[in-house]
Amino acid sequence: MLQGQVPYAISKDQLFPPIFSRTNKKGVPYMGIIISSIMVSLFMAMNYTKGLVTQFKFLLLLSLLSVLIPYLLSAAAYLVIRVRKSPKAGGWAGAIALAMLAFAYALWAIAGAGQEAVYYGFLLLMAGIPFYVWAAFTKNAN
Repeated sequence: MLQGQVPYAISKDQLFPPIFSRTNKKGVPYMGIIISSIMVSLFMAMNYTKGLVTQFKFLLLLSLLSVLIPYLLSAAAYLVIRVRKSPKAGGWAGAIALAMLAFAYALWAIAGAGQEAVYYGFLLLMAGIPFYVWAAFTKNAN
């Protein structure tokens, strides 16, 4: 379900290509499922020389990394949002400690994912930038 719904929702927000918002007659976002399945198959083919357990571990660490990067950025953005919403409010020591703790945890977990997962995760993240720029350009053009 996640495989099709996440790209569908992002496409509806006009941050993904419109092809991901296509649905069948029952409302299932089939293009997101098809494209995601192809990508998973490509990842599996990239690691065909390794055993199945090693492939699973790699994909697990790569998906973990894809969750931890937004978590890291959210922890850093917490203080920015806090300053903008209530710059004169008290409790700054707790807010700073919370942000630093969350940031340190995410950074530690990213480092724990290993060099290979971080390397490929970075490459995939950078490969997504042209798609984001294209989507932002077409969104502003409309």
